Amino acid sequence: MEGGTSDDGQLQRKSVRVTVVRVVVRDAQVPFPTEEVTTDGEAPKSFIVWPRRLVEKVSRKNWIGLSQKNLFPSLQSQSKTQKDILKSLWVAAADITEPKQVCIEVGVVSQNNVDVYINQEDIMGLLITRKITISVMQLYNKYLYNLLRLSEIHDRYGLISPLHGNFEETLQKRIGQGDFECFLAPIYDYCFWSNWQLIILCPKYNYVAWFCFLQNKPTKKISTKIETAFNAYQLIMKGTHSRQLKKLTWVYPKCCKKGGGDECGLFVMRHMFEIIKLDIVDSFEKVFNMEKPYSDNDIDVVRRHWAECMMECSVNKSD
Repeated sequence: MEGGTSDDGQLQRKSVRVTVVRVVVRDAQVPFPTEEVTTDGEAPKSFIVWPRRLVEKVSRKNWIGLSQKNLFPSLQSQSKTQKDILKSLWVAAADITEPKQVCIEVGVVSQNNVDVYINQEDIMGLLITRKITISVMQLYNKYLYNLLRLSEIHDRYGLISPLHGNFEETLQKRIGQGDFECFLAPIYDYCFWSNWQLIILCPKYNYVAWFCFLQNKPTKKISTKIETAFNAYQLIMKGTHSRQLKKLTWVYPKCCKKGGGDECGLFVMRHMFEIIKLDIVDSFEKVFNMEKPYSDNDIDVVRRHWAECMMECSVNKSD
């Protein structure tokens, strides 16, 4: 893309008008659709509005120099400073032709290896605030696991694979593994407003914190699945008699509302990072009391985390 100008006056602070010189995913929706242009394939030879922060991160020189490289080599060849990581990811994603396999090793989200596949659409969604895919969220779990592994609280938080569909068995198995105080579980249900939510599960204390950026409570179907998993934990892990099962405590922290886009997945990632960084294991409804959405800078932090993890996977793969 090349920056352009028009006679419409000063551009908005957070956006800029550009012309599209190359299309990566033709049916991908542009960030700011109009009656004339709704997808990238309709954008060539037209001025369209684009987030300024993305235009500034990739210069024409960088694009020409790196556009022929595959994802992993281009990430390795770039400076590892945080400033360059997102630019490298943006440039490298342009030429991905097949999904990249990443192994989520034993201990991250389960007692088995889990392979995830990252494709071009996954990365573009992360960079321009489209819906975060399950693969992207799973790789962020890997980043958080590495963060915890180097800390003094590595045995405090467990991570759970993104929940979707029929997740009862996955949830029951995971909360019975390890001696964690809290489990962080992103959840995405295609029938549930098609958005990400975050569940903090504390089986030791029979306590659940539910974060929804649409300000909705869990459906009966989802709450029943979670309560069933907690009952199984009490019966099996604690040896509680079925007549003595304790009622699950739910809390609903006041989390920031999403804007007009698909930010929920990125908000979930940011919340998980903050919970670990601040070492929060209870009183979530008191700690999180926010209404304004995260800033672009706040969200770019988790984007950089994700890119760093992808870079690490690149190095390990090449070894």
